[in-house]
Amino acid sequence: MSYLKQIWRDLVSGGTTLTADRLNHMEDGIAAANDAWDSVAPAALDVSAGAGWASGAGRFHRIGRLVVGSLWSVLGADRYAYAGLPRPAADGPVCIFISDKTRMAIFCTVDEQGRLDMELPMRFGEAGCIFVCYVSA
Repeated sequence: MSYLKQIWRDLVSGGTTLTADRLNHMEDGIAAANDAWDSVAPAALDVSAGAGWASGAGRFHRIGRLVVGSLWSVLGADRYAYAGLPRPAADGPVCIFISDKTRMAIFCTVDEQGRLDMELPMRFGEAGCIFVCYVSA
């Protein structure tokens, strides 16, 4: 999709006339952007759980470069919760784990191998929700 930006000028510098053609140009650009977004179908990601991890309802999805997901999980013995995620575009937290028991929130990252790194100060077997949202490379 390509949109040709229009230049607008205030009246003091020559001014730009507000016309139906210019307004329709903007409407066409907005409609095209909306239609392009609607055509992007979410794709479920095939990820595998780490050692001892148990997952309940929920999925990870990719929408274009956006990776999103939420699921209930039980902490396993392995600090890597899930593998097979796309590599993030930038370093930093991509996910938060919220414990059902302590309500403690932990920020997590995705490493170079696509593993969700849950370097957690929590105990094996603790349950909670994982929320993921980041832009992939």
